Amino acid sequence: MGMEKYVDFEPKYDMYFHSRFFEDTRRAQEFIDEFENDCFWEELINRLAERDFLESFSEKEIKEMDPYTRLERLLELSEKYSDEFEKNGLKNILVKKAS
Repeated sequence: MGMEKYVDFEPKYDMYFHSRFFEDTRRAQEFIDEFENDCFWEELINRLAERDFLESFSEKEIKEMDPYTRLERLLELSEKYSDEFEKNGLKNILVKKAS
């Protein structure tokens, strides 16, 4: 799966362990930071898309949608946010107080 330099299999214990690659903690931290950054953007995009989806359709409309249509609508919203964040990062994010 392309992760050979990151993990080693130890037959004696029938387990996988991190490889020597991670003994340099700088490398490990870079890997962790990249993973956390990817998770942040993915989670932000998914939550905003879901919020907009639920605000755009009534409960009845959502229940009547076939699963493919629901997924299609969510993906459209996700792409919108993905494009925005790719171009501008958090520059255009504004938090407003609930009224």
